[in-house]
Amino acid sequence: MDAEKVAAVVKTDNQPAEMDKNHCFAVISDKAGHFSKDVIQEISEVFSSNGITVEFYHYSDAAKVAGDVTQAQIKGCYSFLAVGGDGTVGLLASSLYGKPHRLAIIPVGTTNTLARTLGIPLVPKEAINVAASSNNVRAVDGLEVNGKIFILNVSMGLSSISLDSVDSKQKSKFGVLAYVLGIIRNYKRITAYSYDLQIDGISHNTRAVEIHVTNIGVIGVPQLRVYQNSCIDDGKAEVLSLRHRSFREFFNLLLDILTRRKRQAIRLIGKGEDIIITSKSPIAVQADGDILQETPVRIKVLSKAINIVIP
Repeated sequence: MDAEKVAAVVKTDNQPAEMDKNHCFAVISDKAGHFSKDVIQEISEVFSSNGITVEFYHYSDAAKVAGDVTQAQIKGCYSFLAVGGDGTVGLLASSLYGKPHRLAIIPVGTTNTLARTLGIPLVPKEAINVAASSNNVRAVDGLEVNGKIFILNVSMGLSSISLDSVDSKQKSKFGVLAYVLGIIRNYKRITAYSYDLQIDGISHNTRAVEIHVTNIGVIGVPQLRVYQNSCIDDGKAEVLSLRHRSFREFFNLLLDILTRRKRQAIRLIGKGEDIIITSKSPIAVQADGDILQETPVRIKVLSKAINIVIP
């Protein structure tokens, strides 16, 4: 998809008629797991050689990002750059949805799940070359919760409990393994809860130690799949469950993910565009690796919401 088509995806009242094709607004996460100041210099050099100027924004207050993105767009910018991990991508996605844009990713986070899934290079310089020169764009779905957009998953139970004891340093050092260690540390706290779900208006009741709503079907890297047939741009999310807390069930879970065998532990409850999850007791909800709120939670799938630059 060329730049003119991307810019014409959505029109809003306060957007200028002409988009500046030679300016990029880059949002930098200095706390990303593998961020280096050298990346900024490399971005400037590569983008400059492609005739593009870059405006860098180092964010510390996520609430300010939306305003700054809007101001950049009013000035005519539609090219944006997320320098960080999946959380940085989600932060920008929430600001860009419904507005003309193309979003490139320099994956310097901990797991960089979205970049891995879309085939974006993990070597910063290679990713920068793609961001500056590629005309290929893939429109991916978003998961909207209370006005914020997430790309990967929303879940509660096992995953949210494991996050309680995982800090940013551990994420940076151990990656996905940090979450596994969190599960081991909190094993005694893990229990099954009763959930009531509405998936596109259809009621489901289940008891589970984990309810996992996935947009992408993987955990951490594309090889670790929680659901084989999940697609990031089909307009629907899968609702999965892990029903029991036992070593046998966790062993089956690992085999399901690692060997892609017929599911013994991970079970599909349903898939849809509008998902409401309630529980008798409030349970922490995580989205893309960060605690978001407690149940009840409503998740809306926004079809092909974000235009991501790919190789």
